[in-house]
Amino acid sequence: MEKVRHLEITLKDIQLATKNFNKENFIAKGGFGSVYKGVLQLSDGVIDVAVKRLDPESGQGNHEFMMEITTLSCYRHKNLVSLVGFCDVDK
Repeated sequence: MEKVRHLEITLKDIQLATKNFNKENFIAKGGFGSVYKGVLQLSDGVIDVAVKRLDPESGQGNHEFMMEITTLSCYRHKNLVSLVGFCDVDK
């Protein structure tokens, strides 16, 4: 977890980006839970984002979610979504 800590984004910033996970921003249901579109303000500008929200009932847990974060933070490829960051609040 420490090797990706620099990618952490506050829950408040994610809630602002997705308008508090508004149903109008809902994109799809994924393997880990729901995916929302949003606009995230970063220190170097504004970017469009897709936010995955872990659902404890999805059948995939925190370990698998963190493995995806670690993997996406290490690789860049035209067929992979780039990882901007993550939030880990109250599991």
